[in-house]
Amino acid sequence: PNPPGAMFISCLPTLAYAPPSTLQQLNKGVRYAVANPAAPKFNETGYGFRGKYFEVDSPKIVSQYSQVVWPGGGLPAVPLPKSIVDAFDGRAMFVTGWEVDVRRDTAEGTVSVPCYESYNHHYVAYLRGKGADLEVR
Repeated sequence: PNPPGAMFISCLPTLAYAPPSTLQQLNKGVRYAVANPAAPKFNETGYGFRGKYFEVDSPKIVSQYSQVVWPGGGLPAVPLPKSIVDAFDGRAMFVTGWEVDVRRDTAEGTVSVPCYESYNHHYVAYLRGKGADLEVR
């Protein structure tokens, strides 16, 4: 049970390996653009989301407007879905997109939190494989 107003973050990584699929575009009406296109006219045609995606949720973060949440050592690790881990076991995975949705539990269910209610410019995520060595020598 989470207190009313508890917020959590949903991240929607987009995988490069995925062929075009029938998945619905995550942000309808939004033009996806490249910040530094190779050709100046690249973004003129516009294009929508292509590929597959998966979601992971952070642990619940309870906060109020204007509070800073900065847990020592960061938030607990969030495992990737088993299907993703299995699909990329021993292989490289390219993440081509990263979308974040801050959500709130309400009496009516879970809703997205408007950006003006949750100022956050510190979305950080680390992805590492099972063979990663994080020991400092």
